[in-house]
Amino acid sequence: MGLLQKAKEQTASSPEIRRDIYPKIRERLSLVQNKIEFYPILFRELIPLFSIEKGALLIRDGDNYMPSSIIGYDETTGNRLRITHKEFNTFNNDKKLENIQKYFSIREFVTISDITIIPFENKNEVKGLILISEFSSENHPTTKELFSYVKKIEDLWEENPFEKLKQMDAPSRDIKESISSFVQRIKNSKNRIIFLKLNLSDLLEKLRKDNSLLTNSSIKNSAIKILSSFVQKRGKVFQLVNNDILITLLDNQGTISITVIQQQINAAFKSIFSNKLNSVDLNYESLIWKDNSIDTILDHFIPDAPAT
Repeated sequence: MGLLQKAKEQTASSPEIRRDIYPKIRERLSLVQNKIEFYPILFRELIPLFSIEKGALLIRDGDNYMPSSIIGYDETTGNRLRITHKEFNTFNNDKKLENIQKYFSIREFVTISDITIIPFENKNEVKGLILISEFSSENHPTTKELFSYVKKIEDLWEENPFEKLKQMDAPSRDIKESISSFVQRIKNSKNRIIFLKLNLSDLLEKLRKDNSLLTNSSIKNSAIKILSSFVQKRGKVFQLVNNDILITLLDNQGTISITVIQQQINAAFKSIFSNKLNSVDLNYESLIWKDNSIDTILDHFIPDAPAT
């Protein structure tokens, strides 16, 4: 029996039952509060507690709330459900469904009669949203009860390492041009630039197998944030196609070991995502500018893009 089916069958059907099981939920969440997997596990725990049939957990990233975990929605809605902070505030004030209609497929939207959105706050800032458009039980918690439970969990949110990771740069439409421009800015006769490509497909498969409520986009965004924080001002991170990620790293002393970089990335992923990721294959490839021309490197890593 899958986790989703178990959650539905174990829906908490009264305030008394919810009060009894809540301490155990909080205890389980405290064990993973320093992991990025805190978010999907949080949502998995809230499904029976809140009687969620259709809903999502969205995490704030800059000016947007991005889906971390989803239940019950079709793929189109899962791809659209990226709510801006401004539009959340507008909906929160007037409660008009048409203000967030564009985030749902037509098939999903016509079935929605009401939407409940509960914000998670940390230090007086909204850090995430629980969105519920359909409950699985008539005995679901009241809105007041929902807000009460969220308030009791908010302190666990504060220490999550995801909050400390560097925000992602907006993706470039022309990756080759963006990389070439970056190289031109930093290259000189003493520098060398390491190009390291990795693939997230195995990571996506293993994490989603462990928790089917996770979205591919949330895993990718988390991975890119980890890598961006890793390179910091020494380089940049670029999202390619087919789950490929390209890292550019400035090595002005010519002493950085590519093997050590890979070990550090593996350790960062293992630390932030889960200790279960010992066997993940990131399928690394690397080339160095100095030994190879920039055109050779770009054609190798981005063969389908037009040369700049």
